[in-house]
Amino acid sequence: MRKKKIIAVVDNDTEFVQKFSNTLKKLNLSNKFVTKLFGINVEEDIPKCIQNLKKTKGPLVAIMIDIVIFEMDDSSELLAVVEIFEKIRREFPNLPIFFVTKHIKEEYLPLICWCSLKDIDGILIKQYLYLPEKDKLINKEDKFHEYIPLTKNDIEKIFQEAKRKRDAYTTASTLSIHKNVEEENYKIIRELLHPDERSALQIKDIGSTTFIHLIDELFGERASRSGYVTISYFRPGFSGSYLFRIDVDIGKKKKPYLMKVNNDEKIKMEFDNYEKVHKILLPENYPQPTENYVNYGKWGAFGIDIQQRMVTLSDYLCLGELEGNHNMITNLGKVLSQLYKITSGMPTRLWKEYYQFSSKINLQLLAFFEDKKTLLQEFTEKEKIEELENFVFTNGKNLRSNYENRYTIYVGNIHGDLNARNVLVYPESKQIVLIDYANMDVMGHLTRDIAKLETDLIFSVLHSNSKKFYDWNSIAIWEAVLNLLDLKNIFNFNFKITTSDTEIEKISNFIVGLRKSLKEDIYPHLSAGEYLNSLLYYSFHYLVYPDISIQKKVFGTKWLSQIITQLKNVSANT
Repeated sequence: MRKKKIIAVVDNDTEFVQKFSNTLKKLNLSNKFVTKLFGINVEEDIPKCIQNLKKTKGPLVAIMIDIVIFEMDDSSELLAVVEIFEKIRREFPNLPIFFVTKHIKEEYLPLICWCSLKDIDGILIKQYLYLPEKDKLINKEDKFHEYIPLTKNDIEKIFQEAKRKRDAYTTASTLSIHKNVEEENYKIIRELLHPDERSALQIKDIGSTTFIHLIDELFGERASRSGYVTISYFRPGFSGSYLFRIDVDIGKKKKPYLMKVNNDEKIKMEFDNYEKVHKILLPENYPQPTENYVNYGKWGAFGIDIQQRMVTLSDYLCLGELEGNHNMITNLGKVLSQLYKITSGMPTRLWKEYYQFSSKINLQLLAFFEDKKTLLQEFTEKEKIEELENFVFTNGKNLRSNYENRYTIYVGNIHGDLNARNVLVYPESKQIVLIDYANMDVMGHLTRDIAKLETDLIFSVLHSNSKKFYDWNSIAIWEAVLNLLDLKNIFNFNFKITTSDTEIEKISNFIVGLRKSLKEDIYPHLSAGEYLNSLLYYSFHYLVYPDISIQKKVFGTKWLSQIITQLKNVSANT
């Protein structure tokens, strides 16, 4: 059954909602639309109202804001509603927003004039949205319906036209720019900003005009037009964002930034998360963003101030022998300890309540096993591949003991996407800064961050700068890291893998250090079963990431099968 479209009404009384709902019912539209009141009585209610709007379950089709929400004692108070609108528009840049009012007397004309200047999708008069009635619900002075009767088509056209207008506005950067202008702007970028080839390709995807606008807004038109800005590629994670390293000349020095570009709504949400992190982390661990995020059409961007020689953990581990890893892990543990706000333990069916696959990932995994079944069975027993496939198909229910097993877990404010490209390292001091807080979770299971980083090191970093990443013979070599999954080794911090491959030794030692920091410094209550569940969840995801080699994915089935074996042992011992 199709969900009803929700018309959100930001108002301080129920009269309009009741009457407009009655209109929808009489026009036989109540099966398509439902109105929902989001009350505001004083200015302090705005943040809570926005939070409730964002939590709305169901498709929002429009927001209607009463432009006399606050009773006005003097003319200066009419701007209060403008502030409400601006805050709501920032959160919902692509959604039609209307002002609604029934006060059209002379003293309210300034209100209508001021509001009409804002980026709204229409001002609607409440009386027009009521059907004429013979009872006392409609004031006798209302004459609107004598001239323009409201129909079912009128209501639907209002929302359709507003959505068309909104879509045209948010995509103006690509729809209304002439091809010659776009090509000229791309020429300016190549001549003045000197992007490398990978960055140039990403700029083409975003659009040259859009990119110039975002750069100018963030770093100043004078800087970009004077050739004081240079752009280079920065390998992103898996979130779909574009990342660039931006070097801005300041006097005789270059100031480096990371510039992140994505959908405007996503960028705004992430920028707000940085504000939350600012209140939690110590200054040396806080990735200072630019003063504001900027947007152009459907795109948004902000910059992150980084130190000159900072590199990603992924690049650092690939540079050669890792020295000072103990200090680096200790510093990472300190940052995570600051970030987490740990709650008391609670008994939880862990996989069932925290680690269900999304429908998208579920379908991608099923497609992977169907497509690669013959290949996978050349390297892993048929029964084990079928067990993994059945685990995905049932979303973990086939491993009944684990699915129903209760763990006393602790949750807190986690990063949510801790991979080796979101950890920045200053090589000399081993200082750690985390970036990309788009998936920050205030009630996340505390093992998730370290578990995701561990799986990223195994699947994405290990041998990524070597032909071994694509060598079928490497599968046998990688089997050495399966020893990390034995129950006796999960929290054995003296454990070392015996291998002639220095990179496997380096990565595995780093993983042992991460587990030690998590267990001893952050989460002493952690159990092996908890950690294995987190590893299982994230390891499955790497089977569908496009930049992971097929050789690593084949090895991944061995890794996953080993985790499931160990989880069976955990259940047998509980």
